[in-house]
Amino acid sequence: MSKLGNRLIEEIDKNAQNPFGKGLMGKLFEKQKTMYFQKPKYPIIPVEDLAKGMVELSEEQWGIYAFHRDPIGERFSEEEKLTLIRKAMECADRYAEQCRVKDIKGYQSPVLIAKNLGAKVFYPKMPKTSGYGGNSVLFAQFISPNSIEVYTDCTDKAEELFSKPSLKSILGTVDIRNVLLSHELFHMFEERDAKTIFTETERKVLFELGPIKNKSKIICLGEIAAMHFAKNIMQLDYSPYAFDILLSYVYDKQSACNLFAQIRKYLGVYEEPENVYKLTNKYDE
Repeated sequence: MSKLGNRLIEEIDKNAQNPFGKGLMGKLFEKQKTMYFQKPKYPIIPVEDLAKGMVELSEEQWGIYAFHRDPIGERFSEEEKLTLIRKAMECADRYAEQCRVKDIKGYQSPVLIAKNLGAKVFYPKMPKTSGYGGNSVLFAQFISPNSIEVYTDCTDKAEELFSKPSLKSILGTVDIRNVLLSHELFHMFEERDAKTIFTETERKVLFELGPIKNKSKIICLGEIAAMHFAKNIMQLDYSPYAFDILLSYVYDKQSACNLFAQIRKYLGVYEEPENVYKLTNKYDE
């Protein structure tokens, strides 16, 4: 959700630009390495099938995929990844607990959390420096030191799409502006507590030479934690990572379905779809 603005990364092959572009909630996809592979093109499927396939993935599965896209993700064993994913989620739980409303099973609203943090929240239609479309979609971002922008061109389209009864039965009632805001608020916590918060202090030793150690920050941990924080605050039954794909669907079905298929193929759970759309300009067929 900040600059996930979890964004879908640009992945290109030697001959053509990948259609994924930039997507949703945070720093992860913005900062990761460029990937090179054959440009895919998967079937366009109904948004309901896309949503079902996204919400059934566990937070651990999303975390494993986030490590796959991290610049140093290949340096970790599967066991190390799962340990770090769970620690990032525990970190998010501790911060969410600070936002719990006493005596009820719930949390402060994201707007109140933002106020308590001294965040300045803005809702412009579009970002000033990023275009919209299949190759570049920015949904929200945290701007240091204390500003958050949530872009209404995207949220308005999403609200219209999510109002469909068929999607409500899958996603529940979604306040997408507050989902995005919640995610960005965790990044503000990261900035405030940079010297102590797990997602900022955890490092991977890349190599050692005597007393000299080359350590690297693990970028995906902040995104994993921010997604889990937003899940807690908004009391969702599934990971907000799903919205990285669903919000892109309102701009470019092909790009969203490509990424949907690649994620599930990487995780070993992809199945050829039974229902396929012909590509049209409508996103709410």
